[in-house]
Amino acid sequence: MISISRKNLLAEKVKFATSVGGVTFSILVIVAPLGVYFGSIIPSRDLPLKTGGDLWVIQKGSADLFHTRSLLLDGFADELGKVRGVKNASSILSIPTRIEINNEKVTTVVLGFDQNTGAGTPWSLFDGKTPKNLDSGEVILDRSLAFAYGVDLGDEVVINDEVFKVAGISLDTNVLVFQYTFITKTDAQRVFDSGPIVNYYLLEVEPGNSDNVLESAKNIVPDSSVVENEFIADSNEKVIKDSFLPIISILVFIGLFVGVTVIGITVYSTTSEKSQEYGVLKAIGIKSGKLYRIVFEQAFISSVLGFVVGVGLYFLIEVIAFYIVPAVNFELPAKYYLYVFVIALFMSVLSSFVPIRKIDSIDPALVFKS
Repeated sequence: MISISRKNLLAEKVKFATSVGGVTFSILVIVAPLGVYFGSIIPSRDLPLKTGGDLWVIQKGSADLFHTRSLLLDGFADELGKVRGVKNASSILSIPTRIEINNEKVTTVVLGFDQNTGAGTPWSLFDGKTPKNLDSGEVILDRSLAFAYGVDLGDEVVINDEVFKVAGISLDTNVLVFQYTFITKTDAQRVFDSGPIVNYYLLEVEPGNSDNVLESAKNIVPDSSVVENEFIADSNEKVIKDSFLPIISILVFIGLFVGVTVIGITVYSTTSEKSQEYGVLKAIGIKSGKLYRIVFEQAFISSVLGFVVGVGLYFLIEVIAFYIVPAVNFELPAKYYLYVFVIALFMSVLSSFVPIRKIDSIDPALVFKS
């Protein structure tokens, strides 16, 4: 029966190619937005999870690092560090601003990190100096930001009217709508004239002491809350989910509709053209289940090939996109390829129903009469 399926598809190469092309388009419509979605979700979670703080002290009412502002009094790091179970306590600055790169104003978030504890430093370095070795007046730029504006190590950028030399390039610090820029906290306090204000305290906690520290540290900094880094990560993710998920849901529906429609039309057309052959098969006693299998296998072959080509094109787009739109980061967890493959199989099942009804309507007696 498989040979009949292949024979039917190969007999109509243009229709077969159209069917595969439709599925390929559907897969791209589904996979590409998912890649951008997770390309934003993952670094948004990485900041609170990988910057040296098991617990974060934030202003009451704050939650995520995008839409809510946290302003705290500086000077409580030493007291927080004395809480039983706290290994390190640090304060950092996080300031959305516009910096000047090659005479262009660029939106970024400047993180003033603690050079002694490493809190607030980039979690992945592509090139250049490590944060520990960064000198005053030096900056670490995100890789996509540096590439977009043609910046190399040793070049200069202007942050709030002060010139900084690019000494490092960070990796995976791009959250689609903005990129992170890193300077020492001392430089950030001077450049932005922050006075006695910091944005967050980061607490590195000894294993098994989180609950004790959460309780003991909550009243040390005025007007603050102490939360786990997972809370910040989840809040960041929720902001992106609320923006992306409605769009992704629509695109998945469009992709599914296009795939099912194209495969269904192709297989139905092939089935109609082969009505006489199907009638003969029914007349000689071939059971309907085996005939249904022929139809399903035609749809299955188109879906699987479309999936393979679609994912292959997605990988190509992922590579090319960095050189065209560096700010767009693609990153799709492996398990989602399996989910998309299941969607492709679902397309093949749905698109088989109409052709199967066509087979049911074929009367073997009419075939012999003709």
